[in-house]
Amino acid sequence: MRRLVVLVVLALLLLATFAAGALAALLLVDREAAARALAQRLARDLGVQVAVDGPVGLDLLPRPQLSLSRVRLAGPTLSGRADRIDLVLDAAALLRLDLRPARVRLVRPDLTLDATAALPPPPAADLAVVDGRILLRHPRTALEATGLEAQWTSRPQGGFTFEARGRLAGQLLSLRGGGEERPGRVVLDVAVHLGSDGRLLRLVLRGELPRTPAAAPAGELRLVAADPPALARFRPLVALLPVSGIDALLARIPAPLTVAAAFAGEDGMLRFERLQIAAGDLALAGSGRLRPGTPPHLAVELSATALALDGAGSLVALGELRGLAAEVHLVAEHARIPSLPLRGADLRLRLAPDGALSLERLRAKAPGGTELDASAETASG
Repeated sequence: MRRLVVLVVLALLLLATFAAGALAALLLVDREAAARALAQRLARDLGVQVAVDGPVGLDLLPRPQLSLSRVRLAGPTLSGRADRIDLVLDAAALLRLDLRPARVRLVRPDLTLDATAALPPPPAADLAVVDGRILLRHPRTALEATGLEAQWTSRPQGGFTFEARGRLAGQLLSLRGGGEERPGRVVLDVAVHLGSDGRLLRLVLRGELPRTPAAAPAGELRLVAADPPALARFRPLVALLPVSGIDALLARIPAPLTVAAAFAGEDGMLRFERLQIAAGDLALAGSGRLRPGTPPHLAVELSATALALDGAGSLVALGELRGLAAEVHLVAEHARIPSLPLRGADLRLRLAPDGALSLERLRAKAPGGTELDASAETASG
């Protein structure tokens, strides 16, 4: 019995050696044909056309690898070029005489991506980017990432991990996370740092993002800006937002700014629960909902221990915004308007798309126990 097992193992090893040798000989004889086959597979996986203008290199050790030089990519959402694309072949597939990359390495790619396109399918092979430049095009702006070093790795137990480092519009960028594919959606856990040590912006997102229009996003997010005025000066990111005046609002917000919430799509809206906003000494908690459109409509209900209705960091700064319709309901144990402290304040603010901010209602107790119940217009802008 032991002899039979040994013979079977030897036979399998001989068969594997013969198959690998035959394929290696095939690659050596016609590497151009092998390169074309791999380019076609790469084009199918990426959804683009692939053209190889340079020579094709071949290394058999330590693992068979084809290198395509001066590669051009062209597609509806992805286009550009790469100095070289290294394709490390799948050893198990080689035994079946199947040319399948296990790892793809893009060397000095210069790519343009459509930022409004749907989430792409996950790479069929592990992916690496070396010294890349990627331009994200959006109808309102463009974001350029340079010096990009990135890795995308499939996990043996399912799912994937990714990390990237580089510069985004000149600022240091670090991104890492992981996730897994599920029917119609992708589950993500992502951390993004922008600026030195994430001082400009730190964002953590955990949740599900849809791949189909019928699905809705859901998850949790946390955003921290240690220096809101500095973030206001980061024009490319601010320009991505559909509301103007965000930079002017950020310039008036005291540091640090923290926003955290659970979110879920429902009936064409994005709902926020466990919403927490902290800016300087201001701390707000509550919930809200955002309805996309022109203009988008935001409604929030918030509570605070102390609230300022005067000064540079006050809620009057909401009047800096343009292109947003908003309703804000605030309840505060203590509030302050110019020269007048209040207790038990209950107020409603309305923001028009042109930036006009109105005080719809104010109910509170003034010094001496006087009950206030009033509304007033606040000039802003």
